[in-house]
Amino acid sequence: MKSKKKQPFTRVKANIDDIIEFERHGLIIRGRVVVLRPETVIIEFLDQALAVELEYDNNRTVVRDENYVIIEKSDLPPQPIFQFNGWRPAN
Repeated sequence: MKSKKKQPFTRVKANIDDIIEFERHGLIIRGRVVVLRPETVIIEFLDQALAVELEYDNNRTVVRDENYVIIEKSDLPPQPIFQFNGWRPAN
């Protein structure tokens, strides 16, 4: 099993506009957090060419909280986490 090099960054939960770093398909990727979820975040790639290289349909992806490190914290106060409560029928 390949051991991962320890990052000197924090593992606290990210906030909107934080810059995070994670590994995907052997590439180190940086992105800006745009949506907070209970156990994941949705990010926009800082390098748009990576979305093309990874053959993604857009420049966003989902990252589990345990799979990223925060590189740069935003100045925003903590934001609420989006929680989906199910579909409501139209009246």
